[in-house]
Amino acid sequence: MDLDEIRETHQTYKDNIENWKLWQIAYMGGKNFIDYAIKRHSRESIKNFKARKEEGIVFNYNRSIVDLFSFYLTEKDAMRDIGALSNDKQWNMFRKDCDLYGTDFNIFINNAQKSASIFGSTGVLVDKSNYGLANKAEEIISSVYPYCNLYTLPNILDWSFERDAITNRPTLTYLKLKNYDNRYFIWRKDSWEIWEIPITPNGQESDPVLERSGPNILGEIPFFWFINVRSPIDPYFGLSDISEISLITASIIRDLSSLQEIIKFAGFPMMRKPMLKESESEEDIVGPRGVLEFDPLLGENGKPDWLLSPVMEPVRGGLEFIERKIDEIYETSHMSGIHSLEKSSEARSGVALRYQFSQLTSVLGDKSVNMVEAEYEIVRLWLKWQNQSELFPHIQIARSKQFSVDDMAQDLQNLALAEKIAVSKKLKREIQKAISRNVLPDLSDDTRDEIDKEIDVASFDENNAITEDEKDENEENNELKKRVSDEAPVPRKGLLI
Repeated sequence: MDLDEIRETHQTYKDNIENWKLWQIAYMGGKNFIDYAIKRHSRESIKNFKARKEEGIVFNYNRSIVDLFSFYLTEKDAMRDIGALSNDKQWNMFRKDCDLYGTDFNIFINNAQKSASIFGSTGVLVDKSNYGLANKAEEIISSVYPYCNLYTLPNILDWSFERDAITNRPTLTYLKLKNYDNRYFIWRKDSWEIWEIPITPNGQESDPVLERSGPNILGEIPFFWFINVRSPIDPYFGLSDISEISLITASIIRDLSSLQEIIKFAGFPMMRKPMLKESESEEDIVGPRGVLEFDPLLGENGKPDWLLSPVMEPVRGGLEFIERKIDEIYETSHMSGIHSLEKSSEARSGVALRYQFSQLTSVLGDKSVNMVEAEYEIVRLWLKWQNQSELFPHIQIARSKQFSVDDMAQDLQNLALAEKIAVSKKLKREIQKAISRNVLPDLSDDTRDEIDKEIDVASFDENNAITEDEKDENEENNELKKRVSDEAPVPRKGLLI
């Protein structure tokens, strides 16, 4: 295989790589995005162009939008019932370090969703070391288990599908990936290869060298595309959340640069004059008129003055234009309702806010479904590597489709009041669990399970506090019924829990 062959890419890759690179630098921000956004004017000096880029700033709405989506999607933990797999030592190793870089599985899923949000989709490869260990016990001793690799779209170079002869289902039959260590990973249904491009002493690249290869014992390529929001055109490449926002943000960078130029060159009185030769000498005369002369006998009207420089109007107009673009960013991302709540100058009707929140909830729901599908696929491939595919039908994974896009604080207040007036002990325990998930969304699965167990075995006294001893149920019910007439939950649109 020569250099041209190893670098050959899919036509879809060629058509979209420039967009993918833009979205990547737009999310990362910094100097690379400034260099992309700020262009040199045809009458601008190179020195001034470089100065503008050095002074450039980024209001990174791309990262804000992606991270805000991620917050809503991950504020509630995934609900998993993995049955016998929960006691599997290799699975527990994988759960704590799923990519061999020490990444918790929950964090990996969240990061994969962020990557999909940026590019529209991202690639996940579930691989396993081919080191010749004799049995599972030796693998446990050596900490060998299937693990995940995350590939952004610029690193997925080429692929091909074939229709299954029986089911007609499209099956991935060829895949070429570029690793972050600049090696090339080629997968087929029956084999895999790792290629490296050596660098000669003079810095030139030589022909690729086959580093390693082996059989693919799975009979399928253990790879899939993690979709953000599905595209109606392409089933493998979803819709990016920042495809439009990145262009608007780049435009804001240019606007800010222009406003800085106005302030720098027009916000202060200054004089321009032709450059003189070394032998020439001329006295500088300044004034506000085209003819820069005055009669010194005019008294107050005959004193030198500065050229007037009114800049407030263009600066104010530029800032209003930028503010409009920011509004459109939130409108494009279906977050205009949230943005309007932060702007005291903007009032929206309840109907409008509910409509905007319903749009956002719909998008979040689609994302949540795709996260669940991706997690199922990871588990399926993981079990296939372990020859435990019979466990897969018993795996249950779900994510909540209720998102606190309007008011989490009101939810907590309602939960607390509902707990006080509740008669059912089971309801109280479920409310306690819901409160712990809302207040501490970042707890690990182990800690969450421990808290749930403590709540399940705890009892409640007549004041609804958790105690060690069970109180008389009739007395407790009478006390609670009395409180029903005195207290009620704070009214709120939608469900209580």
